[in-house]
Amino acid sequence: MEWLSRCHQHICELGFAENNLIQVLLHEFSVYRTGQEVQLEICFDQQTPTIRRREAKEALREAMPHFRRKAKRYQAKLDTLLLNNNGKKFVHNDLDFLFRYASGGTLPIITLGGQEYYCLFYRDTYPVGWNIANGASDSLDELLNPLITIKRELREKLIILDFPNKLDYLFSWDSGKTLERPEFATARDLWQRRFPGKDFGTFKQLKIPLDWGDGPDLLNITVGENSPITLSGCFLNINALDFGIELDKIAKFSVDAKSVLLDGEIIDQKLLDRPIGLFSAQRLEELILTDQTQFLPEILFHSGRNQSDKSLDEIVLGSYAAMLEREGLRERKQTQKLQRNKDKYDLCPVTRRIIRRYLLHRAVRSPIRNGSHELFISYSSNDEQFAGQLREDLLNAGVVCWFAPHDLGIGEDMRSAIEAAIHACEKLLVIFSADSIHSPWVRTEVEAALEEENRRNEIVLLPISIDSRLIHPQ
Repeated sequence: MEWLSRCHQHICELGFAENNLIQVLLHEFSVYRTGQEVQLEICFDQQTPTIRRREAKEALREAMPHFRRKAKRYQAKLDTLLLNNNGKKFVHNDLDFLFRYASGGTLPIITLGGQEYYCLFYRDTYPVGWNIANGASDSLDELLNPLITIKRELREKLIILDFPNKLDYLFSWDSGKTLERPEFATARDLWQRRFPGKDFGTFKQLKIPLDWGDGPDLLNITVGENSPITLSGCFLNINALDFGIELDKIAKFSVDAKSVLLDGEIIDQKLLDRPIGLFSAQRLEELILTDQTQFLPEILFHSGRNQSDKSLDEIVLGSYAAMLEREGLRERKQTQKLQRNKDKYDLCPVTRRIIRRYLLHRAVRSPIRNGSHELFISYSSNDEQFAGQLREDLLNAGVVCWFAPHDLGIGEDMRSAIEAAIHACEKLLVIFSADSIHSPWVRTEVEAALEEENRRNEIVLLPISIDSRLIHPQ
């Protein structure tokens, strides 16, 4: 590993690495699959080489021999195991290809106005694209328990304010407790300076209960001669192209439609102020299913404001890039490189993989069974907000509905899943609008119901106009 000496200014032994960024470099680890569960086995000690600076990642990428060729080969093997459910194990043992352990992240899924959205942050550096709330361990405690990192990253990255109602949302977990750190207060103070006419101190703090979706995976950590530490309930996310090992979780919560989302990440005592996008859950999942590489949010926040009326280019390549240069956070050549990137609105690899694993896990945990759903809701993606509120109203009335954003998983063929769901439901409810008339999926769903042999399904049409989409269905 002579190449590693070229990065000596960024790396030290673990025993000397306690600071605000800490990732041990592993040349050896094992991943095993048992059914849907994946188990990661790692070990390290006080002499293990450890990253201590942000600059180390790029230096390591350039220093590792044959990095790109090996990364592609390892990623293919990892995806086979983690995403395709093939194979029983992956054993890594390569002194010239090190993986960074550990990062932790949260994929926020927000319900707003009766509709579910994936909440993602724009990342302008490699790997460019839409990212979850994630980051590296910043202490030995987090290295031994990435679940701490997962919670901290969500609290650090996402600030939610409701200016009209003067509400400051705080995430709560562990019996209602909130996680507080000095940097959280610093971020709010920096945002306060951008809104001098609004006193955040007068805002009522409202705790948001988080619905943490447990993942199927286990992590066993052995440090030196100590007994192994076991963590469970997460999603293992290994990205060879970024040589990172990450543990992720899903967090669902609801906020008022008037809320504004702000990025709380700080670099050199300056707000990074990344654009934050809300992506319709059904729409984004459909794009992933068809391997699309451009993702445009339905709702866009930047600089503490809802800027959905502006184009993504106008925000990312305009005001955001200009701010990065003005604050000295990026050089001009970096923002120019971003402008030339053809896939700048793709999902980051970590994001794509956690969503795919989440959908696969969701499909396995919630299989369609005869009689489990009474009603299948068929609709155009343009009517999703109306459909989502309709589902909530029906559930409140005791009607169990099959609704794609909640019940469609990536682990099976989409057409087969829809046909199975329609067969299992007593009724097919078609939200009939100008958009659904031209929707290929609505046509597929109606045809599936009509073609049922000895059909027992009842097809119900619910006509809606443009105006009726804006009110709650009755």
